[in-house]
Amino acid sequence: MTLGKQTSMVFGTVPIQINIGIASLELDITPIVSFTPISFGCTMESHGPLEFYEVGEVFPLGWERNASYIVPLIFTGDNATSITCNNPYITFALQLQAQLGATISTILGGSTYNLGELTLYSNTTTWNLEPQGSELARFNPYYLLTIIMPNESVNATIDGHPEHPDTSGRIVTLLESGTQHVIEVPKIVNISDNERMVFVNWSNGVTENTISFSITHDTVLVPFYKTQFKLSIISENNGTVNPPPGEHWVDANSSVTINATPVNGGCIKDWIIDGTSLNRNATSLTVVMDRPHTIEVIFCNVTPPIAKTQTATATTTTTSSASTSTSSVTVSTTSSMTNSVKPSHSALPTWVAAAVIVVLVLIIALLIGRRSKP
Repeated sequence: MTLGKQTSMVFGTVPIQINIGIASLELDITPIVSFTPISFGCTMESHGPLEFYEVGEVFPLGWERNASYIVPLIFTGDNATSITCNNPYITFALQLQAQLGATISTILGGSTYNLGELTLYSNTTTWNLEPQGSELARFNPYYLLTIIMPNESVNATIDGHPEHPDTSGRIVTLLESGTQHVIEVPKIVNISDNERMVFVNWSNGVTENTISFSITHDTVLVPFYKTQFKLSIISENNGTVNPPPGEHWVDANSSVTINATPVNGGCIKDWIIDGTSLNRNATSLTVVMDRPHTIEVIFCNVTPPIAKTQTATATTTTTSSASTSTSSVTVSTTSSMTNSVKPSHSALPTWVAAAVIVVLVLIIALLIGRRSKP
């Protein structure tokens, strides 16, 4: 329905035949009903914390032309509100007309005449409409949700839909009051091969990276992250290192102590940090993780154990009045660096060896005694 636009309905033509002597008259009547809406309106009433600007809770609304109607509203609270339309009406102009035409016929021929329109009825009337108190609009309050991300490159999802922060790192959206929502941020954000950010907790204390909540007021949420750097430890096989060799993620600006333990009596020759020698032979090194670091421990080369020989010498001396002679017997055993003697399976028992030595000494003494007699 358009205000001011006339709508007409044309009915079928009704012919009326009249005979007058040698002539005849046919009168054609065509009824036309016209309907023109003039105005429409109702009494609007607000419900809840809502008022019409400078009017209050009731606003008489009436259209008299086809144009937008601005109704200023003032929300005075956070609850749901509505506007109902009471006493709706429509005012229109109703007109009944007749289109007249006549045809006259004689023995000489016939002629048709258009007699124009005849207005039979014209009036303006107002009708009350139903239903009463119908709801024109409902307003549910919406609240601002602001998520402050670490930077503009870290996204979040709200109810499964990806949301991208602006250049300031903020995600701002409107959510209907009382509705439930799920927000998720990534657990780990890789900055580079040697640097990353790890989720810690939300500003409301929740420690999971996924949070579920019902919004009842303007809300600001901040996911907190910590920065970690990669610590690479390199070691040779001549000792052990704690933490062990490999790659470790360490919180930024924290201190890490690396302990090195040589094996087999070895030593530490040097420590190398990020390719630079420290000329240090201590068994530990503490480094501050203000950036990624590579630590290398250089152990001294260890000489393997070698065998050594122990020599025992037994000496006997015999003296006579004619001359003096000396004889010696050497007994050898082999042991490792731990001085543990391992006798051969073919060696004689100790008492047998001693008896042999005594016999040899006696024989030598007898021979020397015989040579010294005249």
